[in-house]
Amino acid sequence: MLARPADALPGVGVAASSSVGLVNDNQPVFNVLASAELAGVHLGGLFWRRVSDQRTYLHGLLMKDVSPIPMIKVLPGIGLASNPGGQVGPIASLGAAFHPFLLPVAVEVSAGAALFSGQTLLPYSAGVKLSLFPLTAFNFRYRGFGGDARTGAPGSLAGIGGPEVGVEIGI
Repeated sequence: MLARPADALPGVGVAASSSVGLVNDNQPVFNVLASAELAGVHLGGLFWRRVSDQRTYLHGLLMKDVSPIPMIKVLPGIGLASNPGGQVGPIASLGAAFHPFLLPVAVEVSAGAALFSGQTLLPYSAGVKLSLFPLTAFNFRYRGFGGDARTGAPGSLAGIGGPEVGVEIGI
């Protein structure tokens, strides 16, 4: 509740976060997440980059909170994604979150499926947010990519994943 009142109670909210981490091949990654919410409809985006070889993944999603229970969000969504090869394709996503009212911790998970020229990429993440200061949270999450049989192919993100630590600011 301390991080963003909109997390525990539906309404209006805006948030941005940035994280750094290491993926399973010990390469550093950097990402930026941004989202806006109005009456249970969320517009969000992710920019993810592996620093060593500049592999970049982007997606933008339009999501709707379908949970009737305060403090719990269930967010199916659709949008567009871009893989490291520059291909753009559709993405479907499902996210869920538990933001206990008046507690400084939250749990969030998400999974998606993007399609690029007949090949799939399956981004996923799971983590916790710890809010020790108003309108600010520290993120601890695992983010990874599953997908097609081209795991390990040059430019592919399939099979890459690792922990991330970051900071979110939101209202």
